[in-house]
Amino acid sequence: MNQSTPVFFIIGVQRSGSTLLSVVLNNHSQVYVNKKPLVPLVASLYNDLKLDYTAHENTTIPRVNERFLDHMKNHRVLKRYEPLLHDGSIKQNIHHICQEVAAQHQKQIYGDKCLSIADSLPQLAMIFPNARFIHLVRDGRAVAKSIRDRAYSDLYISMNEWKREIVRAKILREMLDEDKFMEIRYEDILRNPKDSFEGICDFLNIPFEPTMLEIAGAEATNTKNAYVKKHIDTDNVEKWRKGLSKKEIYKLEHIAGDILKDLGYTVDNNFDTYKTLSPFRETWLELKVILRYMMRSKTTVMDAQELVERQIPFKERMNKGTSRIVDLLFSRNIKLAFKRGRSIFNK
Repeated sequence: MNQSTPVFFIIGVQRSGSTLLSVVLNNHSQVYVNKKPLVPLVASLYNDLKLDYTAHENTTIPRVNERFLDHMKNHRVLKRYEPLLHDGSIKQNIHHICQEVAAQHQKQIYGDKCLSIADSLPQLAMIFPNARFIHLVRDGRAVAKSIRDRAYSDLYISMNEWKREIVRAKILREMLDEDKFMEIRYEDILRNPKDSFEGICDFLNIPFEPTMLEIAGAEATNTKNAYVKKHIDTDNVEKWRKGLSKKEIYKLEHIAGDILKDLGYTVDNNFDTYKTLSPFRETWLELKVILRYMMRSKTTVMDAQELVERQIPFKERMNKGTSRIVDLLFSRNIKLAFKRGRSIFNK
């Protein structure tokens, strides 16, 4: 894949409506959005590969490439792309895979979802210098509620992370040319899908196709456990209000009301200052989430745009839970709790 081949990424926070966006874009005659995101899994290797930079300079590059190829061949999702690997560089391999995947579906444009990986976005921009980024934003209160209910996480941790990801995306926006970054609200897509997707198509330099909005016949809406409905549901705009108490809304807006207002959302409460979770508070809440995970025998996950219920073996829960606790308590830099004024949220 050469650098002029169209590639775009849907970025944002989980539970922001990216699956719906992907399904509609997939309905376009020129666009393929990968159901099992590829690029984020490859880009996440960045930090791991740096471990191979040892004092043996003459073996550094071969070891890095070997590590990459081994990872691709052994990864649960990425191993399906092993037949597409060749002797080129890591960057060339990534480009080639994206090109071939799009071609296999008779499409000319490759799209990928890169959710909640803001730290890797600069690397993606480096690998794909001509790529375009669609930043999908959803009301943080709706996101936090959805993550709590579907992903079994904590309401306030989710809001804290939503704010963090929004700020990081804004930083990325400052790093890219104006024609490479587009921000759109999920609620605007629901209220006015035609205008919204006309804008998205214009951003991607492709013609708008009215039939792309007809998702009732899309493959993703007709599977046994389809996650996306057969129509664009406007009832989801403020559905979160039915599941949150006034006290919960107050606390969520105290964390990120400033960002909500900046994005054009109406808030119920105003504060002189807004306060994200302290490292200690966030650590305590995360511990509770981990302990709840260790006690849960099954979970519902989204796999290839389907909701699938899976059993979690006791040994797996204990091993993963213990590993997460160790990482949380010992790998995290607790000293940050004592250092004020370093947060990107503080002015």
